[in-house]
Amino acid sequence: MEERINILIGSDINYAPYYGVMLTSLFMNNKESRFDVYLLTDDTWIEEETKRFSQLCSMYDSNFYVFVVNVDLVKEFPRAGHITLPTYYRLQACNILPSTIHKILYLDGDMIVTGDIRPLWNIDISNYAFAGAEDMDSINKECFFRLGYDAPYGYYNAGVSLYNFDYWRANNISEKLTKLIVEHPERIKWMDQDAVNLLLHDKRYKLPIRYNFQVYYLNPQWWNAYSDAEHKMIKDECDNAVIVHFNGAIKPWNFLYLGFPFAELWKTYNNKSLWHIDINVPRNEYLKQYIKRILCPQVAYKNRDINVIKDFRNYK
Repeated sequence: MEERINILIGSDINYAPYYGVMLTSLFMNNKESRFDVYLLTDDTWIEEETKRFSQLCSMYDSNFYVFVVNVDLVKEFPRAGHITLPTYYRLQACNILPSTIHKILYLDGDMIVTGDIRPLWNIDISNYAFAGAEDMDSINKECFFRLGYDAPYGYYNAGVSLYNFDYWRANNISEKLTKLIVEHPERIKWMDQDAVNLLLHDKRYKLPIRYNFQVYYLNPQWWNAYSDAEHKMIKDECDNAVIVHFNGAIKPWNFLYLGFPFAELWKTYNNKSLWHIDINVPRNEYLKQYIKRILCPQVAYKNRDINVIKDFRNYK
């Protein structure tokens, strides 16, 4: 029997349904694998959600475990926009979870898993602190000036992180990250993501972006900043995306996301989940037309099994 895959999530009660949709997509597209799902949460969590997550996991012969984190550990840490404090919980995971866990895959809640993650899980990271894919903002040199390391190391997106807990425990990484955040809050713009990039940029195994395909790669504002070679790479990775990440402040459960890439993909798994999150779309016809006329043209794509971009060079 193949090794069970450890999954880490971090959420308060407000974000729980979105993690439920993400896990639904993970299980449905990985039926040959078995999972142990570990949730780091706070005192907002309720037993009703534990039962629902446990029910979902049991449908796929997987397990669900809840660990309550003391929010005082992170409440004074810097915050960023729409990102909530539970994103910091993962920095303490190696000390909170059982010592028998040597490796774990963290997944954000604003994602859909479209394929087999076993090849990702099987990557040998014994000589690395973690594995992660490049962030779309790595073309912005400001982050390297702010964090103080060289651009060739890249800047990773923390939404998908395969952690080597043996390395973290042996090198007191959680303690070092906490110290860094407390002593240098002015350098921390994107919360735990910045802290990990700053401390561990030279200890990362670089994943292809198919394992963390950020939809804003497809926004012309970003697309036009890439070279022709990068355009080809993004298209190829989009065609083969295994994990689709709805990064940014506007999410597919918000009516403003109508017409953006992969919106229908997210809705498909939402409808198949135990949560069935309502997307409250205003019925005002003028607003509908405004959304269609102003927002939808920002992204060009076509529908297949997943939504895949067209040639952005034709974008006007």
